Amino acid sequence: MNCQVARGVGTFGLLVAAGCTPMAAPPFDHPTTGPAVLRLSSDQAPTAGLISVAVGVSRLSETSVVGLEGSVHFDPGLLRYVGQAPVGEAIALVGAGQAQAGQLRFVALDRGGLDDGALMLVFEVRGAGYAAALRLEPVHIVGADGEANRASPRSILPVLDVRLRVPSGARPLSLADWTARFTEQTGADRPQLLPGDGTVFGDVNLSGSVNVFDVLGVANVAAGNTPLL
Repeated sequence: MNCQVARGVGTFGLLVAAGCTPMAAPPFDHPTTGPAVLRLSSDQAPTAGLISVAVGVSRLSETSVVGLEGSVHFDPGLLRYVGQAPVGEAIALVGAGQAQAGQLRFVALDRGGLDDGALMLVFEVRGAGYAAALRLEPVHIVGADGEANRASPRSILPVLDVRLRVPSGARPLSLADWTARFTEQTGADRPQLLPGDGTVFGDVNLSGSVNVFDVLGVANVAAGNTPLL
């Protein structure tokens, strides 16, 4: 297994350590907002209607990105967070602890490379003009070579994409939901070890190995759902 641990961002270091093989990729400028993009299905949806907001990486980007961490900001008086819908192979954990204040923290990961819909959020419209306050603030961007870059403090405004559909069945997804999703896909058995018993660096859940479930655990902390200690 040819693995490299990303420097500076533990979340994405575990992603690479969990089995991805780094690929050659053009370096990012530092700091940068990189190729991150925010798409909006409609800017004129009626009150009580639903809209989708997609977070990801532009399809025009020449740089492969495997990890994106940041926050989506909105006016809670005009939009209510409904939930998310899993997309493809991407892992996307959302921290909704500050949703009533208009902030969603997130971590999106895909060792095969993120696309422009890696994280699909659904909101209920409460009032007109909601698009004006909607913005993406990336914090860390990680290339396929495992290099982590801190994003510049610049907001990304939404781009209207009428082709974007509102997925059905969107709801808040917890760490348990994501764990169940990958358990079904991999059929992995995760025996728990006693603290200190055969532990491995990066083995967050004490299963005896470093895999996607450890990535989920760290991403859940980075999204603000669980305190570090």
